[in-house]
Amino acid sequence: VCSGLAVVALAGNRIPLYRQRLLSMAWVSFLVGPPLALAFAFVIGPWIVMDFKVLYPAGEMGRFFAETFERRTGQPLTIVAGDPGIAALVALEPRARPSLLLDNPVRSPWVSVADARTKGAVIVWPATDTPGTPPASIKAVFPDLVAEVPRAFARSIQGRLPLLRIGWAVIRPQAAAVTPAQ
Repeated sequence: VCSGLAVVALAGNRIPLYRQRLLSMAWVSFLVGPPLALAFAFVIGPWIVMDFKVLYPAGEMGRFFAETFERRTGQPLTIVAGDPGIAALVALEPRARPSLLLDNPVRSPWVSVADARTKGAVIVWPATDTPGTPPASIKAVFPDLVAEVPRAFARSIQGRLPLLRIGWAVIRPQAAAVTPAQ
């Protein structure tokens, strides 16, 4: 990693530089070129049907699902689960800051499927069909899941890509069991 520094340290007090103008232009292109190429790819990519996840509307998605959950249940959104990439974007919602439930319990030890059933959750996945049928992996974890009509979101640079369709479902919080007073 520090091979350039080692060469300069071992070279001594004088390093002969030939064609300094060409050398300086090469260094500037190495520093400026990759960020410019990446920005160019983000602008041109959607027009040649390249889907970049950084162009997904995370703020709009997070607000929609958090507000919908709160309107339906009367409680703030606390857990988001489903497709890890999309659920992570929804969990970035700044007001509620819900927990992210991943498919592997080791990767999200702070929340469990039982917590999602008790506190309620929003389950999200990329919708590939018209009714927004959940994938088999999500259906295996939440067998009684009732899918809602998929929601379409526009990317920040849409290009020729179709709208981003997200399938989703709400798991309503379970009422706490009331124990009769004796």
